[in-house]
Amino acid sequence: MEQAVPPPHARAAGLALSFRADLATAELFDRLAAGGHDALLLRGPAIADRLYAPGDRVYGDCDVLVPDEMRPELEAVLGELEFATYIPLGEHWRRQRDGAEIDVHDSIFGARAPNRTLWRALAAHRQTIEVAGTTVPALDLEATCIVIALHAAHHGAVVPHTLVDLERALAHFDEQVWRGAVALAAEIDATLAFRQGLSMTRAGVERLHELELSPSVSIRSTLRRRGLTLPYYLTEGLSPRERLSVIGQRLTATRTEIATVFDRRAARSRRVLFAIHVQRVVRLPVRIGRLGLASWRAHRELSASRRDP
Repeated sequence: MEQAVPPPHARAAGLALSFRADLATAELFDRLAAGGHDALLLRGPAIADRLYAPGDRVYGDCDVLVPDEMRPELEAVLGELEFATYIPLGEHWRRQRDGAEIDVHDSIFGARAPNRTLWRALAAHRQTIEVAGTTVPALDLEATCIVIALHAAHHGAVVPHTLVDLERALAHFDEQVWRGAVALAAEIDATLAFRQGLSMTRAGVERLHELELSPSVSIRSTLRRRGLTLPYYLTEGLSPRERLSVIGQRLTATRTEIATVFDRRAARSRRVLFAIHVQRVVRLPVRIGRLGLASWRAHRELSASRRDP
């Protein structure tokens, strides 16, 4: 799966976006190191460093994994750096003055191990990279494979670069690295999502066979592989309590949250705010209908594949 070569203006815009993310990443980890706080960089510049030539991988934010006991300190640092959280679940942080974004994670999609176990396992695979002149703790190749595979399982073709990252990782990293990733996936209880992630592409399925693992697909993973966006509250990794929390936040979103997620003009204009509310209500039945139809088709496809492997 190859990416088309972007026109010069698009490449320049991508470089600017990535540079903004690099500066925010360096700023955050500088401040964390100064305070003696720990965190790990998961994606963004970390993936670019492992798999791409400089400037070839565009990203708009960085993803940070933090141990539970360190999260209050990290969020305090983000507040000092003028970042504010928005829905869902306080995971996404954004700075209004420059648009920089940072995602804070206490887990990874598909990893069922508790935070303490996940942190201990990934911290044992720590390596450092340079981001905007700052030494940042990231992950080694085996753990990077896990992050890429689980990200593919999470988004599929909905976020196209996740499958491009997966294809590159499958081509760049040898079987020994992937066998280490299999062991790490078992350690953090992420084997199912790991198999679903690799099952998104033909090369991934071939790698699974080499690793003596069977491909795994579900209705939801089939929908993601087709590029259908699922509502966040249908994500497999959420507990029932988290799922209800997300739905409640969506139903009671504040004006600031709506302006952040949908349209900045809503913060200043009641007319824009009202229009967004109307659009959300009108689009809901259409989205439910499309999701229902796509789910039925995915179910038929999955049933046929099980009858005729």
